Amino acid sequence: MLKNFWLQQTWGNGLKLNPNQLLPEAWSSGTNQKFQVTCDCGRVFSPIFKNLTSKSTKSCGKCSYKPIAYWLQQTWGDLRLFSSDKLPTELSPSSGQNLDFICVCGNHTMPKMVDVTLGRTASCGHCNNKTKEQWLQLKWGKYSLVADQRLPAIFNLMSDREFRFQCECGCIKNLRGSWVCSGNAKSCGQCDWKLKTWWLSQKWGSLRLNPNQLLPEKWGGGCNSKFLFLCDCGRTTNSCFAGVVRGQAASCGKCAWRTKTYWLLQKWGLVRVDPDQPLPDEWGVSRVVHFLCDCGKRFKSNLFNVIDGRTNSCGCAKAGKSKFSPAHEIYDFVKPFAPDAIFSYWFKTRDEKRIEYDIYIPSKKVAVEYHGLHWHTENKVGKRDSEKLAVACERSDRLIQIYGDEWKTKREIIKAQLQELLAPLPKTRIKPMFKAYIQTPTEAHQFLDQNHYLGAASGCLTIVAKHRETVVGVWVFMKREQGTVLWHRACWNHGYKAWNPHEKALNMAEPMLKEMGFKRIVTFSDNRFHTGNLYEKLGFEFEKKLKPNYSYTNGTIRKSKYALRVKAGDSEMASAAAKGWYRVWDSGKRRYSSLI
Repeated sequence: MLKNFWLQQTWGNGLKLNPNQLLPEAWSSGTNQKFQVTCDCGRVFSPIFKNLTSKSTKSCGKCSYKPIAYWLQQTWGDLRLFSSDKLPTELSPSSGQNLDFICVCGNHTMPKMVDVTLGRTASCGHCNNKTKEQWLQLKWGKYSLVADQRLPAIFNLMSDREFRFQCECGCIKNLRGSWVCSGNAKSCGQCDWKLKTWWLSQKWGSLRLNPNQLLPEKWGGGCNSKFLFLCDCGRTTNSCFAGVVRGQAASCGKCAWRTKTYWLLQKWGLVRVDPDQPLPDEWGVSRVVHFLCDCGKRFKSNLFNVIDGRTNSCGCAKAGKSKFSPAHEIYDFVKPFAPDAIFSYWFKTRDEKRIEYDIYIPSKKVAVEYHGLHWHTENKVGKRDSEKLAVACERSDRLIQIYGDEWKTKREIIKAQLQELLAPLPKTRIKPMFKAYIQTPTEAHQFLDQNHYLGAASGCLTIVAKHRETVVGVWVFMKREQGTVLWHRACWNHGYKAWNPHEKALNMAEPMLKEMGFKRIVTFSDNRFHTGNLYEKLGFEFEKKLKPNYSYTNGTIRKSKYALRVKAGDSEMASAAAKGWYRVWDSGKRRYSSLI
């Protein structure tokens, strides 16, 4: 081919013949002549021409070469080139030359250039080398190197070589240096080991070690061996020692177990254990057994559900007209001292609407309603309970409304209130002593829990009345807002009679409340139980009727609406319903106030 043809050709990585050279007028592609060729990187070299055309030569071979000044500015991991007169003027990153590199730790190393640039070598490999004295001053957890062993003057402890380490407790072990330095071993594991006598003196919950067993002389709290433990109930259990120490087992698990004779003597509501069934000598509350109901039916249930009150009949004791219903229990209680009491009393309102009272005592014009929590939620009856109160007021009837959980847990208190309202028992005349407390005392809490249907409460001032050493009355005042105090509880034991105890408690409290900066007392009368006459007699002024308020129930217990609050923008009702809680409405309150 002619010279002009060859000058227009390119090979490999942009290789071209250099026109500034003496060339023949024509030659073939297989010639062995050498010609000057210019590479893409700008270098000029002279390859054999046939190697270009056959693609054996594609570049000058030095395209990646950079001047040594460039390489001296680079770093790879902890390494950089050490400047010396022995370095070439140009260098390739894939060079197999062993060059002098300096590490950040100050050590020199001679790896191949290609190993450094490819990341195979990133340090001198001796960065963790320290002198023997430096290693002996260091500590890892509770471990330190034992000085009395053969150690090099300079070495790397973070290796797989074993060294002797001493724990703070004095124990010496042979361990790999890398295992200790990486934190995998921080102590000998025997630092908390105690003697057998020490462990035998300890107690965890209701458990303690049984001394009548073979025990090691010394062991630690993390020991996974099983030992025999004695429970406070007298039983023996075989448990993992570490589990007991960590609190995973605090008893034998059978403390609540009772003998068959004991269970057969018990009765819960209308049910008792059926004796005509195979029964073990003793069992716990989780056992499922057959029960006999007072109505004669036999059914099967978990013992815990019966004891907890979730199951108190075979199903016959439902809210309604059944003689086994809670409403009928209340009727059975009031009937002896209110002979004219009527169960399931129906009447018509002025607009001819039929209304029912669970219990009605005509001579006292008192009605009693039992509100089963499941059937009196908003999605069942809405606010019908407060509407029934309005009807009772039109008829001049006093309506007492009792929630299911109150009858279950505060039964004696409810009975005492009904007794006092319908047929007061003879009382012991006393002259109590009154005392004021800034912090509500424990005895006041206990008295309220035993005598008030709402239970205990605390406040900024508590008046306690005592007959000898017995608490007979408690009055609690709680700060409501700036300058206003709430009369939170007023409770008197109906077994005693005294001259105006509520008035005396109020007269004692008012000067003290005034000194505290309060100017006004407010209080509320619950329409389900009270009329507010007490506050009117004490000179309080009626302010207004408050609309019915709600709490939440799951059908068994009630919770305050504040216990199920949600963040702004979320639906409180939807959130509560998703958890199985529904609103139940009361009958409102009456608010009274008095200036101090």
